Amino acid sequence: MRMETLRHELAHVHARRLGLAGPKWFNEGFAQEFERPVQSEGEWIGDPFPADLARAREFADAGAAKKLVGWTTSEGLDSAELEERYTLSLSFVRFQLERNAGGTLVERARAVLATNPAAVEAEWLEWLRKLDAVARAAHAPRRRARARLARRP
Repeated sequence: MRMETLRHELAHVHARRLGLAGPKWFNEGFAQEFERPVQSEGEWIGDPFPADLARAREFADAGAAKKLVGWTTSEGLDSAELEERYTLSLSFVRFQLERNAGGTLVERARAVLATNPAAVEAEWLEWLRKLDAVARAAHAPRRRARARLARRP
């Protein structure tokens, strides 16, 4: 088993133990957040710009939220449709986690669960359109360090 797959499956188990089980789009998007962590200043953080965020732009159009909400099982979906759903779910969960930046990861995840993707679809698609991989990668560790410093007494 690949390490990414192991981290993904363990994220499912841990999320359920924390009471974060939800619809398929949330479960898969949240688990993908933990597949490829990167080390920054001695801490493991989520990849600032996973390749799937760039690929999500290919699938991001009006109706993307409806596809997520309607995704209840992988049965009957071909590999291209599955790729689309997984990619969109990661991008939506990342969008919502960043949008709800205050609080713990569990609190932010609960805020994601409470959101109907269709209600924020236009904002999500605009966020995806404006993503800049270079800027995100260059500034992610510094943003993280500033946040840690701000918490110190």
